[in-house]
Amino acid sequence: MKKFFCLFLGLLLALGSVSALASDEQAFAPYDETVSVHIGRETVVSLDLPDGDDQEHNKYIDYLENALNIDITYDWLVDSSAYNEKVNLAIASGEIPDVMYVNSQAQLKQLVDNDMIEDLTDYMEPYFSDDFNQRYANYGAYGLESAMFDDRLMAVPNLNGGYEFSFMWVRRDWVEALGAEMPTTLDEVADLARLFMEKDPNGNGEGKTIGIALNSHVAGIYNNLGNLDPIFGAFKSFPRQWMRDENGEITYGTCAPETKEALAYIADLYKEGVIDQEFAVRTSDDFNSLLLSGRCGIFFGPWWMPDWPLNAALANNPDADWAPVLAPLDANGEFNVYRQRPNNQWLVVRKGYEHPEIVFKMLSYTIAHQNDDEVENFYPNTSVLWTIWPVIMIYREEDTIPKDYKALQHAMDTGDTSGLNTELLNVYNQAKVWVDTQDPAAWQVYTCRLVGPEVTTREEVRTFDNVYPLISEDMELEWAGLEKLENEMILKTIMGEMSIDEFDDFVEKWNAQGGEEITADVNAQF
Repeated sequence: MKKFFCLFLGLLLALGSVSALASDEQAFAPYDETVSVHIGRETVVSLDLPDGDDQEHNKYIDYLENALNIDITYDWLVDSSAYNEKVNLAIASGEIPDVMYVNSQAQLKQLVDNDMIEDLTDYMEPYFSDDFNQRYANYGAYGLESAMFDDRLMAVPNLNGGYEFSFMWVRRDWVEALGAEMPTTLDEVADLARLFMEKDPNGNGEGKTIGIALNSHVAGIYNNLGNLDPIFGAFKSFPRQWMRDENGEITYGTCAPETKEALAYIADLYKEGVIDQEFAVRTSDDFNSLLLSGRCGIFFGPWWMPDWPLNAALANNPDADWAPVLAPLDANGEFNVYRQRPNNQWLVVRKGYEHPEIVFKMLSYTIAHQNDDEVENFYPNTSVLWTIWPVIMIYREEDTIPKDYKALQHAMDTGDTSGLNTELLNVYNQAKVWVDTQDPAAWQVYTCRLVGPEVTTREEVRTFDNVYPLISEDMELEWAGLEKLENEMILKTIMGEMSIDEFDDFVEKWNAQGGEEITADVNAQF
């Protein structure tokens, strides 16, 4: 891996500065002669376009075609539920579009192994805009890692911003009505849940108030609401994550002794009734209904909870006062989290296509101009999604959330908005409405962009080093069985159907059924 990181350091150093070749001029320049590009991607649902316009023919496509002198054709548009299968069929046939989205790292490896896609290493710096090159440089080594094969960049990965870990959301109006205090420790969180159940502050009736709401995934799904990641984190347990220890060895978090300890604690809470007794069979709608109906006053989720589902909960009950709390802290007063997966989508270019740089140019131009007044007015008074652009992905620097929060808070404190871009200026104006008038309609934006993100910036937050390995086809075949074994163990242990004493048997079985080989493979990768 030493060679890999030497190259990686070279790439990042190059991307961090502007060489004689790298410039916005090249990234945004139209082709001298019209270039045709065929694209394969997912269908955009719920498009609110006027008659005559659709995903294949619209003003966004016309705008990009005219700007870069290109001709865009969709070879296929496939619903998200069937998209991976379509990509598999394209790989099997040996025929893929000029540019294609890939949502599976295993599929990306297949394309590389079968020599079906272009090496993009030499095109990134000169044809990605300075802004984009800087985004990858700011993200660090993790930003490009998943797209590197034999020290070459074989795809363009998206960038998922960090700081979207879960923390506690609580009904502050219930806390105040009961004369309680906001919790800090694990036991204080459990005690508050018990108090809500016993005192029934919403008047739901005896036995109807849920202590802590939970979804059936339980833990280890980043940027997800209704998990118990913070409770596991208080034990330094990180289920479903590949964790690097102090010696550099990588182990699977579900099999760690800390997870056994955390599960024992959670199982006791479930047995006592503090955790939702029906969590294993609840759908997402069922979970949300607990919040909307006022049956629950505690759950865990990221900073964006006010955008959904708490906006609906507030609309249903304007008196509900949901507040974020950095809890539970561990015995050292720290809040333990793991990192977001940097990439979960990649753009690839067909081997032999004459203009591989086109992906960088399309992405650069789209991101640079998507908020222009002209573009914003393409379809006024409609809810056209940003995903309608022919080539577009999420690109967020890892620290976007805390940086945006700090810029907004500075503007709120001083009135100086000179450091805000167009998006943040709009957020600032709505946040001011809430501060000045307490208009419920502005609560969502204010709480989502200022109150929730503030929690993520606190010094108590400690991020542990987890890695996201490349899962090969062979590993995927074994992984399905291992995941089934893991899911059953977690659910049954919490619900008391499996004794915590059987945890060690699970670890032994997990290793025997392929886990040991996969762990060795993951360590070899890093």
